[in-house]
Amino acid sequence: MLRITVENSQQNEEFILPNGKRAELGRLVTAAEGVLDVWLKDSTCSRNQLRLTEQSDGAVLVENLSANVSIRRPSGADIAPLGSISLACPFTVSAGATTVKVDGEAAPVPHSLAQAGANTLSLHAVKRQINPTMFWSGEAHKPDVEFSQDNLLYWFSALIAVQRSAAGSSCFYQEIADAAVELVGLDYGLVLLLNEGASSCVAANGMEPLAATWSETVVRKTIHERCTFYGPLDDLGPVQSLAALAAVVAAPILRVDESVVGVIYGARRVVCGQLPDNNDRESGVSEVQAVLVQLLAASAATGLARAEQEAEAAMFRGQFEEFCSPEVVRELQNDLSLLAPSERSVTVLFCDIRGFTRLCERLNPWDSNDVTSKILDRVAECILQADGFIVDYYGDGIAAMWNAPCLQKNHARMAVDCANQIQQTLTQLRNDSLHPDQRTLRVGIGIHTGIALVGNIGGSRRLKYGPRGTTVNLASRIEGATKHFGVDVLMSAETARQANVQPPEGRRIGCFQLAATDNPVELFHYLGRDSKHYSTEELRIFATAVDLFESGRVQQAEKQLKAYLASSSSAEIDSVADVLSREIDRRSHYPGETHPPHIQLHTK
Repeated sequence: MLRITVENSQQNEEFILPNGKRAELGRLVTAAEGVLDVWLKDSTCSRNQLRLTEQSDGAVLVENLSANVSIRRPSGADIAPLGSISLACPFTVSAGATTVKVDGEAAPVPHSLAQAGANTLSLHAVKRQINPTMFWSGEAHKPDVEFSQDNLLYWFSALIAVQRSAAGSSCFYQEIADAAVELVGLDYGLVLLLNEGASSCVAANGMEPLAATWSETVVRKTIHERCTFYGPLDDLGPVQSLAALAAVVAAPILRVDESVVGVIYGARRVVCGQLPDNNDRESGVSEVQAVLVQLLAASAATGLARAEQEAEAAMFRGQFEEFCSPEVVRELQNDLSLLAPSERSVTVLFCDIRGFTRLCERLNPWDSNDVTSKILDRVAECILQADGFIVDYYGDGIAAMWNAPCLQKNHARMAVDCANQIQQTLTQLRNDSLHPDQRTLRVGIGIHTGIALVGNIGGSRRLKYGPRGTTVNLASRIEGATKHFGVDVLMSAETARQANVQPPEGRRIGCFQLAATDNPVELFHYLGRDSKHYSTEELRIFATAVDLFESGRVQQAEKQLKAYLASSSSAEIDSVADVLSREIDRRSHYPGETHPPHIQLHTK
């Protein structure tokens, strides 16, 4: 039998591993049936971190189940990912920010009431379910607690009150101790919690908590066997004070994983000058009373489990509500497997504030930070309202994605609509600003849809959910290209196709070799709110000019482009047409050279 102690910033817990069993520890571990699974509240650990198996020689086989995170040892070599080592007890290992101590089970330490002969307690174990017929099996076996309708209603009301209390508070534990005396009819009741293997009293009725005493032998037996025990203390020896006990009852408070977090302990005292009589129910603890204490322990466990779940849910919401909508958070809480690494099609959006560097040069750091926060907060609101997932903030920019962690059928369209909303929001911010420099701020948005590996991209010591791969890099380069073209929103052809972006909502502007990329990318200029400035005929002429240019007919492309510029009411502000015009002029000066169908953009 092993004692396993887990310590990190959110945990200080002890688990008992019975003989012949294995334990698996991890952030989201799901062990096989019959294996003790211990969840580590530590984002720096792996989902499945380590396995502990007691061997026949008393040593413990420690297996590193993680493919990424090493297990550290205070002395000796680390246990490499997927490695293993056999260690003698006691020993300590660490993973992430969690320390795991393993020790062979220590012998019980007698407490002040575990007097001479207390190790030979004649205790009974409650192992069966409540059977109402046992209460009426005969007058000779009638319990000292009357089993009546009124008592039943009183008991259940008390149990419900315990469950409804604020679990973990002093009032919660005090209600349990009070119920042990007032509900069960014991002389005193204690609530004991475990901390680093030692039990301490957190609430008492019938004596002062600071002066509370209990039989450590009984408590240890209850903890080790995870069973409710009750009965007389047969071999206490001469009774010397009113503190001596005739009988005790102890019930374990169990977690869902069957580990013990505490014990509800109660007792009947011996009248001064009298020795306990095992046949005297007035001075002992009956099975009915033991079952009631067991029900109290179950109610306490339910309350604590609820409190832990609420705390974990609150922590989970705190981790993710900043990055995704409440609807997505609820889906993640219902199915944590959505956060598991997976390869899928996602739409990635990068948004950067244009002109911000120049603005910062004119503002003090406080005002600069205020402007940045205000703009990025509004952009983040647009992303969350569009059910996007915020991947990261970087300087004066933000990155988001769709279709992960939750599947979204129209993720490309959702990202495009989000870009449109960001444009409208920034326009409103510019119009409302009283600072002349803020009225010139714009955004650059790049969107691309493709396959990415989504999961933890923060490394082994930091949880940071997001995408990795070429799709992410390309979306970033597309956002950078908005500077070159002088437009707000560019997207890849794949995003435009999946989002069904067609004129006049957007226009194809050709293929371009972006900075630090190997292959040309087909780009679309999203016109959005500016589409009203372009007629259908103007967009058709521009599209013809692009097609002619890419087919190598530069002179015909130049004629079409001039016709477009002559007819377009937006010619003076069409920076995309300017880029194409400059490239046509450059190639016209070198008619003998062979030119690729795409345009090279040398800078990000």
